[in-house]
Amino acid sequence: MFSCKLLSAWITVSITVERLIAVVQPLKVATLSTTRRARLVIISLTFICLALAAFPLWTVGSEQFDGLPTCITLKQTSYTSWLIAVVLVMTLVLPCSILVVCTVIIVFFLSRSQHFRTHVSLRHKNTHSLGYLPTVGLAITRVNYPPATTT
Repeated sequence: MFSCKLLSAWITVSITVERLIAVVQPLKVATLSTTRRARLVIISLTFICLALAAFPLWTVGSEQFDGLPTCITLKQTSYTSWLIAVVLVMTLVLPCSILVVCTVIIVFFLSRSQHFRTHVSLRHKNTHSLGYLPTVGLAITRVNYPPATTT
């Protein structure tokens, strides 16, 4: 159960980081974001999440209670500290912080890009008007075809 929570949070983070790379470095995203790297990231995340979520294996055990095997926490402090570290920090605090930072950077770059496109578009529109083309065409026509003479 803990490994699935961890894995879903960190896959979301990896997708967000990939989108951040696509926005910040659009020309390099094809070389940085490949299928092989995506597989490697997912496989690595899966093994890391499984290892982190395996803390009940060494913090929980069984003992005989009234002749029946009973599951108990062997070291309550280590179980609690691992539970806080895995559940609170690794599935909530750290991924959420990374997502917020990446999203802010993405929004910043997209707004800057939109402002740049609008600014360049207005400047391009004002300096490269097509209003002079008919005049140029008329001048070329007059140069190439001299007026006819009447005899």
